Amino acid sequence: MQQALPRHANLIQSVKWTASVAQIFGYAFIAFDIVPWNIYMFLIGLVGWFSVGALWNDRAIILTTWSPLDR
Repeated sequence: MQQALPRHANLIQSVKWTASVAQIFGYAFIAFDIVPWNIYMFLIGLVGWFSVGALWNDRAIILTTWSPLDR
């Protein structure tokens, strides 16, 4: 049985890593009180992971990406 790969596997891989690194930098910027760059890094990570969830049609990723914004 073959596993179906997304059409844009390389693009998705790049977006996943970029979003993850941006969020890690966001946490580091919070620790060092670098404002407002921490918010920008988190926004890049948020948009990146939302786009990955949309490309994968994965509702769990989309839901967990946007749920912190509902507060």
